[in-house]
Amino acid sequence: MKGVVLMKKRMLALTALFLLLAAMLFSCSKRDVSISYGEDGSYTGFSDIPSAYTAADAIRDGCLVIDTLRGTSEAAGYENWQRFFARAESGENAFLRVAHFIDGIGYYRDLYYCNGRYTIFDFNEFGISEGESYRYLRRLDGYAGPASAPKQDCYYVLTDSMALTYRDVSWSFLSSSLDSVTTIPFEWLGFMIYFE
Repeated sequence: MKGVVLMKKRMLALTALFLLLAAMLFSCSKRDVSISYGEDGSYTGFSDIPSAYTAADAIRDGCLVIDTLRGTSEAAGYENWQRFFARAESGENAFLRVAHFIDGIGYYRDLYYCNGRYTIFDFNEFGISEGESYRYLRRLDGYAGPASAPKQDCYYVLTDSMALTYRDVSWSFLSSSLDSVTTIPFEWLGFMIYFE
């Protein structure tokens, strides 16, 4: 009889531990996918970030994490990006938080795919952005570097255009002349350079 009671207690404890770990693991990548706004119309999604949040916390929470310390960067959570991308591609609502820590200071991007649109919000020293919404998440492939030794490269961008090219994005980064910069709006997902 004592053995049965002990077994039930162990099973209950293991079940509670499993549920706690599952909740922690998927809190960044599997949170409520609807975009939340306050009464004043501002985005409230970053309100769940504690003041002493660290890269280790973000990794544990299932975020896509870049940790830059003294110029050296480490990245984790690529599987969370893959999960987000696959869900969005299949038409399911999806959420991903990107947490970039630079010398311990956190900069955040919340990326949603809801109701057929990608929406991105930033949280940094300037505050919380109003959010930008786009129709497509596109991977643009091309070549970078000298013509004598070009290197395969890609950009992930949010845009409303299927006409935007790798070259358009490259020139917008490199050109000082506004005449040669694309007029097609896009949002570069620069965090992906740590994974490609």
